[in-house]
Amino acid sequence: MKESLDTKLELLTGQLYEANTRIDQIENVITKNAKEIDDTYERLLSLERYSRDYNLRFYNIPESTGEDCIAKLRDIIGNDLQLQSNIENARRIGPFKDDGTPRPILPKFLYRPERFGVIKKKTDLRNGVRVSDDLIWEDRQKKKQLRSVMKEALEAGKRPRFHHGKLHIDGELHQ
Repeated sequence: MKESLDTKLELLTGQLYEANTRIDQIENVITKNAKEIDDTYERLLSLERYSRDYNLRFYNIPESTGEDCIAKLRDIIGNDLQLQSNIENARRIGPFKDDGTPRPILPKFLYRPERFGVIKKKTDLRNGVRVSDDLIWEDRQKKKQLRSVMKEALEAGKRPRFHHGKLHIDGELHQ
């Protein structure tokens, strides 16, 4: 009887060792896959940021039925900012608003230097028209959270810059 119990105990101990080894292997695979998913997600965000590097968002431009958004933007950029612009595509984004507020216009510029020129001269825009970078959702949330830090830095005479999901103050990465 004792030999039978010893044999069963030895068998169970072996099976337990094999099961623990298999669990360790599965945990390693899960950890590796989780890292790959995180890396893939970061790459996706990076690619989306890159594609939006050619875009801007224009606000408070009156909306009309059958409008030509490209022509409206060329007129505003040419008259208010005295810049030439090569816009590949432009459209209104978001749902219609009940209060009559015009939806933002999202243009895609052919050349990034033209887009940067518009951003540099954005304070020259008239009639309440505003312009901002076209940030991905994740970056908009991060920027919203860091708004108070950016404001404090400005008030202290520093230069905050939010770029590709990270805040830089006077060229130094903010943690």
